[in-house]
Amino acid sequence: MNTPTTPPPQQGQDDGQHGHDEHQQGGQDRPTLEELRQQSVALSEQIAQHLGRGAK
Repeated sequence: MNTPTTPPPQQGQDDGQHGHDEHQQGGQDRPTLEELRQQSVALSEQIAQHLGRGAK
């Protein structure tokens, strides 16, 4: 009862994956490591830019 009520992560992940699977070619249920790496790099670059702008 003390734990906050949060939706199960599986539902959210499943919904997102199904949506992407419909658009992507092939039957891959999960994104490839390359895609995850590209996303992480892009996010890190954006964060670095925002931090740089804020500091300067």
